[in-house]
Order: sequence, then structure tokens, then C-alpha cells
Amino acid sequence: MKKKLIILTDPGQDQAAAILMILGAPEAFEVLGLVATAGNIDLGHTTANCLKLLELAGRTDIPVFAGCPRPIMRGLVTAEHVHGPTGLDGSDLPKPTTAISAGPR
Repeated sequence: MKKKLIILTDPGQDQAAAILMILGAPEAFEVLGLVATAGNIDLGHTTANCLKLLELAGRTDIPVFAGCPRPIMRGLVTAEHVHGPTGLDGSDLPKPTTAISAGPR
């Protein structure tokens, strides 16, 4: 029986690898959606990274939602020095051609 997943993520290189591994195991996982949140980088970059990863994997059928732009109890503290300004620095993925399904309200 497949495990159904909604992945809440701020994809930099580490989480990008994990997402691609999950998408590479369709017999084990049914990904219902990705929710991008701000983390080591801002929400705009994490959302774009989710879209890029789904396009790379050929899974544009999976919806992407923009989640929280900052932590609830404090301001956003980013860490671009970890994975670069986009979170996926070092990779040469094109800009996404698909759009998010919904954003913060």
C-alpha cells in the first residue's frame, strides 16, 4: 500500500535530493502536494525550487502551495551561506514554467 504524502519543505540541496528520491519511488509513495515554506532561503526561492524539482522529475501533476513566508513567532533568518542564494546553487535548473496552486492568504 502506498504511503500518501504532503511534503512541507524549504528545499535546498538536501531536501531536493530527498524529494527526488521520494518521487523516484512511485510504488511506495503517492505525493499529494508540496508546500513550500521559507527557511534557509525566502519563500519565493523555495516555491520556485519545488516547481523546478517537479518539472525535473516530470511530475507537474503534483500541486505546489506557497506556505508561510516567515516563522510564526519571530522574523525570518535565512542562511544563504549553506546552499547559496537560491538554495539550489551549483545546479543549473531552468526557471520553472508551471505555476503554484495557491499562496498565503
